[in-house]
Amino acid sequence: MTSLWRDTLTPLLVALSERQKRERAYYEEYAKRATVEVSFDAVDGREQRPFNPYWHALALARSALRTGSPRMLDVGCGPGEFSVMCARLGFDVYGVDVSSENVRRARELAAKYHFDDRTHFAEGVAEHLDFQNDFFDVVLGIDILHHIDIEPTARELHRVLKPGGVAIFKEPIESPLFEPLRNSRFGIWLAPKEASFERHITQDERKLTAGDLERLRRVFSEMNVEHFRVFSRLAPLFGRLALQASGASRLERVDRWLLAAMPSLRELAGIVVIQARKAA
Repeated sequence: MTSLWRDTLTPLLVALSERQKRERAYYEEYAKRATVEVSFDAVDGREQRPFNPYWHALALARSALRTGSPRMLDVGCGPGEFSVMCARLGFDVYGVDVSSENVRRARELAAKYHFDDRTHFAEGVAEHLDFQNDFFDVVLGIDILHHIDIEPTARELHRVLKPGGVAIFKEPIESPLFEPLRNSRFGIWLAPKEASFERHITQDERKLTAGDLERLRRVFSEMNVEHFRVFSRLAPLFGRLALQASGASRLERVDRWLLAAMPSLRELAGIVVIQARKAA
């Protein structure tokens, strides 16, 4: 284990870029405002929601679980909710985040749910990880790639993965058919893009592009991309009518069926779940 993972909070070991400094400052404040509770429904196995991208990413993580104590890197772990869920699955989870406040809250969350023995958190950046080669069985990244530099991050994640290891990401993606409307004056009026704590938007974040996916493919030997969120983008307009009694989204179910029946609808999708594997 490297010097980054001590019992006490350690400072960042690399100089931050201006973008990383802005992201860090944003999340130092955002973490103080946010309330985090964890539902374990997505990992307890009593229900499956393959139509929900978060649940699907966690199902992929579960399918990558091996015997023993497999190690997972939760890159951009935030306040630790996905780290705790994956510890519940059986992983030994290492969470890295640029924000010291996120790291502090992740440790508190893990202790609250009694997973502090299976979780380890420290400050760090995705582009420069303080781990030895071939260290992790699985990498999980939930809504992180659109905040960071893709190419150096992909190389670092590939480096720290064991041969045959898998990286799983859930990310927003640009839609060639939807973005012109989203970037129009009306679209920006409807959903402003400037940095906001209320809407959880940072100054530098941007959706993944087809070029970003190609950059990932150049690093990983095998990659699969699944698309989500076409009509379920409209869920806020329907309120409770869009939800089932269980809280599952009716529109996400419709999207799942339509995307399987009509693959061309992927051009309208707003979310991707990526599974990238390092050669065995």
